[in-house]
Amino acid sequence: MNSCDLIKRTILVAGGLCVAVTLAACSVVPVQKPGAPLVAKPNPLAAVPLRDASNGCGPGAHATTAWRFGDTWTYRDGNGGSHEVDFRAACDIHDAGYAGAVVRDPFARNQLVDFWSWSREQVDDEFLRNLRILCNAQLRTAGAALATCDGNNPWTAKATATRLRSLVGAIGGFFWDERPYLAGRWEEMNDRAAPPWILTQTSGGYDGLRHVTIDYRENRGRVRLAGHFQGTLKTYIDRWVVEGTDFETQGSLRVASAMTLVFPKDAQQRSFSWTRTSRFGRSEGTMVRSSLLGYGVGVATSR
Repeated sequence: MNSCDLIKRTILVAGGLCVAVTLAACSVVPVQKPGAPLVAKPNPLAAVPLRDASNGCGPGAHATTAWRFGDTWTYRDGNGGSHEVDFRAACDIHDAGYAGAVVRDPFARNQLVDFWSWSREQVDDEFLRNLRILCNAQLRTAGAALATCDGNNPWTAKATATRLRSLVGAIGGFFWDERPYLAGRWEEMNDRAAPPWILTQTSGGYDGLRHVTIDYRENRGRVRLAGHFQGTLKTYIDRWVVEGTDFETQGSLRVASAMTLVFPKDAQQRSFSWTRTSRFGRSEGTMVRSSLLGYGVGVATSR
């Protein structure tokens, strides 16, 4: 769904505005997001669906597309009429910003945006801009209602764009996700004597530290293997997932396998599960952290 389609959808939900106004509203959607920091381009391999990095206008640790109590608000005009405004799209992008995800932004012509390098204040300011876009798109002909939605009307208890911005500014710290730093030595939870995995985390030429590599050695009976994994970190609302390819080498034999690492956010970057799938079958395990490594260095000093 592009930004014009989203505004059309929200207008249809509220009801009452014409197609000409819809197109006018689309023209105000920025391509270059004004609050965006100057960073490298997003890694397309790190993109996730917006629905998997958000849960609408309400608290929660898990993604959902179900209606939330704060998604829609009703405003009255000077003639006694009522108008409903759908804020869901702005809240979803705000959630993705707090998570630090790579998503297609309906307010930026559906372009990929990586929120890794955004500060909390930048995400909150963008939230205000997006709220005002939705107010203007859905209440363009309802003057009094628009003034209440878009501005800070002290005579109403209804939500306004500026009040919602103030709210997230006051309590958003409880929901902000610090960007993950996963580099370090990791050990098999069920075999702490096994050689550790050395995980590094770099930019890979894109925004954010989303390029993940792992080097390891394994002894399988009398067979000694050397492994090298490289993958891309994806951010979801409740977990970080690294998807990529693992290469195991034994002498001149090299086997490639699809591999996925899952870091639940509630594990606080202390453990992750992995699965490896190749033509020889599927294997899995759980790793626990034993030490940290410095940014962007293969085997850096512990800290």
